[in-house]
This record gives sequence, C-alpha cells and structure tokens, in this order.
Amino acid sequence: MKVVILSNLGGLLTPKPLLTLNHLNIIVPIVLISAFYIIHTFFIRKQNRSREKKNQHDILESQIEMQEQTFQKISSEIHDNISLTLSLSKIYLHDLDYTDHADLSDKIHLSTCLIKKAIDDLNTLSKSLNPDSFEKFGLIRSIEELVKDIHKAELFKIKFNVKGIPNSQGADYELILFRMIQESLNNVIRHANATEVNITLDYQKTSLSVRIRDNGTGFKTENTTFNNNGSGLGNMKKRAQMINAQLFIDSQPQNGTLIKILIPHSNN
Repeated sequence: MKVVILSNLGGLLTPKPLLTLNHLNIIVPIVLISAFYIIHTFFIRKQNRSREKKNQHDILESQIEMQEQTFQKISSEIHDNISLTLSLSKIYLHDLDYTDHADLSDKIHLSTCLIKKAIDDLNTLSKSLNPDSFEKFGLIRSIEELVKDIHKAELFKIKFNVKGIPNSQGADYELILFRMIQESLNNVIRHANATEVNITLDYQKTSLSVRIRDNGTGFKTENTTFNNNGSGLGNMKKRAQMINAQLFIDSQPQNGTLIKILIPHSNN
C-alpha cells in the first residue's frame, strides 16, 4: 500500500479567515451609514407626522373660524339690511289709505321696490357664501361680481385689473384667496374712509400676486398684531398660511394701505 503525503500546496489547505481587515474597513462604515440613515429617516418621518397633525389642527381651527364669520355675516346682513328693508315695506303696507288712490299707489310701489331690494340682497348674500357658485364662476369672475356690487352701493371708486395669463389654481385654493380679498375690502369699508380702491391680479410664471391698494386713512403697521381673536388681519394671516402664501401690509396714517398676497404656483 502506498502512502501519499500531501504537502501544504502553497497554503491551499490552510483555513483562511472569512473577513479580513480590509473587508471590515469597508463593511463597518456601510453598516454605520445605513443605521444612521434609518434612524434619521425615522425621526424625519416622526417630525413630518407631527407637523402634519399641527397643520391639520390649524386648518380645522381656521375652517371653524371661517364658519363662525359666515354665520356672523349672515346674521349681520339679515339684521342690519334685509330686516330693515322688510320692516319699511311692512310699515308702508300697514298704513295704506284706500280712500287716497294716489297715496295708495305710491306706497304699494315703494313696498314692491323694497321687497325686490330684499330679494336682491338675499341673492347677493347667497352668491357670496356659496362655494358651488364660486366654483362655477372662478376667481376672476367672482371678483368682477364683487366689484359690481360695490359700484352699485356707491361706496367708493374701485378698479380691477388682471395682468399676465390667468391659470386656475383649483377651486378650494382660489376660494380661500377670494375670502382674503373680501376681508380686505370689508376692512376698507369699515375703517379706511377711502374714495378709491385698486385690485390687481398679476399672473407670473412662478407666482400669483394680488394687490389691494386704497387711499384711505391708513394706520401704523408697527402697532398692528396678527392676533387670533377673529379680527380681519388675523383671519387673513390664517388663510394665507392655509395656502402657503406670503402676506405683506404697507400702510401709514393718511397715506392709505397696500395689501399684497404672493402665492408660488408650486403650492397648488
């Protein structure tokens, strides 16, 4: 019987370590980077979820305040305007003198005009509050209708200009912007004592700029705070946040007020 003795054959039969130092120098950094990435992603997602919850909470608060303002507007319009109109009509009809045909005809005519005015005011109120109506007409047409109503009331001279090529930003988005414009004009009516107002929509490639300028009494902006107590400026700030818009107010006593709203197109 032959006995064959195997030599080391150049170290081929010697067991080698599975991982060398060079391997470890490559693998350890990869593992550390992967672990860091996983932990970082986890905390980023946690922060994003927390931020989303806060944004949802803020939006819900804004929606509730908008609803409350809507109810207040309905109550104010009915009490201060429509109720008065119908009350006058009732007085005319109650005091009819059937023996005086001329007076009878005049009072019936006046009552008819007052009732028609009350119906028109209700229709105007309904249109201003109806989102479906806004979606049908869009931002520009809705502003034009609002400007017509102010013209009819002869409150002040008002001009509306559109620059650039209009492009829709979405009905919900534009409705919030329209409410901001309404709030601005409401502040002009209530506080500015203005004789002229200019509204400009400037459609640019990367943004939409809205400017509302009046020649009214103005105010000191440094004394004005964007609070959350339901004031007009506070409401405008909240709505600007809802559409990620920038809100600028430039005003000085006796020099009028400029309100500028800047919305990047990427926010849609």
